[in-house]
Amino acid sequence: MKRSRPKSILWFERFFVASILLSAIPVSLNWIENFSSGDFSREGWSNYVIGQMVATIIAFSIDIGLWYFIARRASKIAKWLLIVKTSLAFVSIGWVLPSLLRNGVESIIASTLVIQALVAFSIVFLFRQGARSWFQSKGRSPGGVEQDLSEVFK
Repeated sequence: MKRSRPKSILWFERFFVASILLSAIPVSLNWIENFSSGDFSREGWSNYVIGQMVATIIAFSIDIGLWYFIARRASKIAKWLLIVKTSLAFVSIGWVLPSLLRNGVESIIASTLVIQALVAFSIVFLFRQGARSWFQSKGRSPGGVEQDLSEVFK
């Protein structure tokens, strides 16, 4: 049976994808800054860059996987994993906030808070009636109408 996704799932998808895209900006700026500094020894620099790349790939893969399983497969498990991940992100922000404020990196704080606020806002849509029914039916709709990707961006 083909799926028709409710508006609440479409809104979740919009805000969550926006948070993923926005999180790519500070990551890119950080990489540009690290590449241009040239302060690393040859061995230390390559280890640092490789570690940073692996961590970034893992983080974005987790987010893309959660998006897919929530927005396309109606996975309740993925929904709750996203909630736990977001809760841990807010706890860690609170944990490192004093250190960040002492070091004067307000732009990092602001971008992180905006990104996490988008994620939290997207999660709200997962608890609306349409989304609850959709998760309950495991993504199957009674009408059996396919909803194409163009409807996500209306």
